[in-house]
Amino acid sequence: MSKMTMDEIRAAATSFDEIAAMIMANPDLVKSLHWTVKTQSRKIREAALISLERAQLLSLSFTKMKWEYCLSNSHSYPIGGVQNFSRRENTPIGYPGWRGSIEFNTSLINHADVNWFREQPFNTGSGGARSINDVSEFGYEIRLYATDWPAMYVRQLKAQEMHDEVKAIDLLSGKRRYWQRGFTDDALEYSDKDIHNWQ
Repeated sequence: MSKMTMDEIRAAATSFDEIAAMIMANPDLVKSLHWTVKTQSRKIREAALISLERAQLLSLSFTKMKWEYCLSNSHSYPIGGVQNFSRRENTPIGYPGWRGSIEFNTSLINHADVNWFREQPFNTGSGGARSINDVSEFGYEIRLYATDWPAMYVRQLKAQEMHDEVKAIDLLSGKRRYWQRGFTDDALEYSDKDIHNWQ
């Protein structure tokens, strides 16, 4: 996959899996952007900087993503939008988008708290990290505002025109099969032709 800017990724990605694949192919876009060192010790700070410089993004995925018509903007907001922590009148109290979790692994990062996806256009919330052997594992709540991801937004709206939000979220997650509400045995399957027509 060729090198891309973050704006190019936002414009081109049509699913959560595509976002992950594009970021994995362009890890320098997020690497080392947001981090804090846990100590004031100069020696440990220097070790942390070396660890961050050498760190590699090993995996990235989005899980349990759900569409919401009004994601709160109390702590985050889309590019070009506004934050409204105090719920001011005559100011938006939310924007459409998807909420779920982001999970990513890196090579071991010592003595530093790292969240490469804290701010726009990813907007992570609560979460944390742990280290196992030579891998650092991270998991955070995440909000993706629809206007920050226009190609995905188009697919969401087109699927919603069919009055089926289950199909919309499954489509964005790359699934080809889903079970309708109220059905236990019967499954409907997307055809490649259907998916092409919705793009």
